[in-house]
Amino acid sequence: MGQLNHRIFPPRIYLVLQAMDPQTRSGAMKHLI
Repeated sequence: MGQLNHRIFPPRIYLVLQAMDPQTRSGAMKHLI
């Protein structure tokens, strides 16, 4: 699944999402999708 994320998001955005806490990340993912 990590590789899939790299294809969808640029590495910087992926690192930002990884640094977020789970609740914020799930909210951001809903926003992006």
